[in-house]
Amino acid sequence: MALESAVPTEARGKKMGYVTNTILQPLRVDVAHALSAKSGELTMSVDELLHIQKISKWLLPTKCIVRRMLKNEFPVEFLPYHREDGTIVA
Repeated sequence: MALESAVPTEARGKKMGYVTNTILQPLRVDVAHALSAKSGELTMSVDELLHIQKISKWLLPTKCIVRRMLKNEFPVEFLPYHREDGTIVA
């Protein structure tokens, strides 16, 4: 159950770039354009339980991906007490 909440089935075994481009990017576009669709229709709504569930499902994996990307980009500055093997420097 913990694995399912952290890494949805669609993302298991996939590279971060794949998940970002094929799953998270379209979701981001849906959220960003929910109120600004050219047609004037809402494509996503906080009142729709399915939309809330979809966003909630990808929130934790997105946080993990962002942390990994920040650690890759700024290894000394971002979480300096975390080593690459997951151990913590005291």
